[in-house]
This record gives sequence, structure tokens and C-alpha cells, in this order.
Amino acid sequence: MFAGLLKWLGDWQAKEKAKLDVVVEAHAPEVGVAQCTLDLTDLERTLAAERSDLLRPLDQDPARNPNTPLPQFARIQAQLARGLMMTDHDGRSPDEYRAEVERYIDERREFLCAKPLHGFAQDPHARVQFGVTNKSEQYLKEVQVVVEVSGNVFALDPEAPEPIEPKRPRRWREWRPSFDRYTNVDFLTQSQPYRMRGPQIDNLEGGGCRIKFDPVVVHAKKTVELDPVVLVIATKEPVAEFKWSATSESREGICGGSEKLVLSDTLVTLTCT
Repeated sequence: MFAGLLKWLGDWQAKEKAKLDVVVEAHAPEVGVAQCTLDLTDLERTLAAERSDLLRPLDQDPARNPNTPLPQFARIQAQLARGLMMTDHDGRSPDEYRAEVERYIDERREFLCAKPLHGFAQDPHARVQFGVTNKSEQYLKEVQVVVEVSGNVFALDPEAPEPIEPKRPRRWREWRPSFDRYTNVDFLTQSQPYRMRGPQIDNLEGGGCRIKFDPVVVHAKKTVELDPVVLVIATKEPVAEFKWSATSESREGICGGSEKLVLSDTLVTLTCT
């Protein structure tokens, strides 16, 4: 009887010892995490002017209106272009050109919002460093931390490459070398730098974000700082709450908790134009 009890007690102690015992804390600037808001007042006006400029050659194209005679200078220009191996043959239908312009406008809208956010991400007051502490006496490997922040907030990777400005579409019937259509150097100018490691950030559609950090090794009674992230927060509250969870290959189960983020009184306004 006592032998069975002792075995059960030993198994229970071993199981309790094998449980994961870590804590995750946020190390924010002393003044608190800066709050941020986007000013979109002039954004759509800027994009509308860009769209109008790109569509003007299409709307004014005399070739699309058979009742409009082609001016004498245009015929001379066409003859000269043929002599210089130039062409005004577009290769796109009006609908295809309009669709290309709209794709460009969407890409430019995203770029004009991403550019000031990238600049904001370089501000140390916008960064939050999460740290994971091993409270046990044993070495832990592959400790994976996931942080979730709710509310009017989304996250950025401060080490992400600077956003690339989208290439403006070639204007309707814009003169070009006749061999230009056979060349494509976009891959040289539009390539994005690749980052091997870094937090996996999932900004949720309804607000809030989920950040999954790279696994780390944490020695007994030690703290490891995780990759910094930028939290773009806009709230009237002085604090924001985050939840965390952690797992490890060295231990069974999952542990977690919730903590507060102190926000500063600083409100940074970013203009998207």
C-alpha cells in the first residue's frame, strides 16, 4: 500500500517538476509606449489627381474618336518615330489600361500609408521588447512565445525593409523604343530584401494583433529578450493589455498570463500623402 502511494507521489512530483514555468514581461520605454494616429485627409485627393493624370491621355486620344481628324503634326511625329525605331502601339485595350491604373492606385495607397509607418517604427519610443524568464532550475530549449494585444492596435516589425514605391504605369500610347516591349528589368528595381528571421505578425481584421516570436533557449533563472516590435496604438486609455502564452520542447504543457502596457501621453500624427 505504502509502496503504491510513494510511487504515485514520486510520479506527481516528477510531473509537476516537468511543467513549464516561465514568465513573459513587456519592457517598454520609461515614458510609456507612444500612441499613433494616421491622417488620411489628403490621401484620396492625392490619389484622385494621380488617377486623373494617368487617364487623361486615354480620354483625349483622337484615335478613339473616328470623327476627330488626326492633326498634321501627329502624322509627322508618327513618321519620325518609325524612322527612329519608336512605336506608339500600346498593346493594351482601354479597359486593360484602366485596370492597370486602378491596380497602381491601390498599390500607391498602400505605399503612402506604409512609408510614414516605417519611419515611425524607427522611433525607439514606439518599440516594445518582450522578455521571457525561466523561473525553473533547468535549462529550457525551443521556448516559443506568442503575444496577443487586443483593441485599436496593430504591430510592425522595425527590421522590415523600407517599402518600395510602386512603378507608375506607362502612359497610354507613350512613345517608346520598339524593342522595349521585349525587355523587363522590373525584377532589378522592385525586389524586396529578404529577412531570414523575425517575429511573425498577424494583424487581425477586427483590431488587435498576434505576434509569434522565434524559439529561444533560456537557461535556468535567466531572462532572454525577444525581437523588438512596434505597436501602433490609438486609444484614450492610459494602458493596454496583452496576453501571452509559451511552450517549450523541454517541458510539457503550456503556460500563459496577461500583463499591462503603460502608454505615454505622446500622440504622434502621421500624414499619408
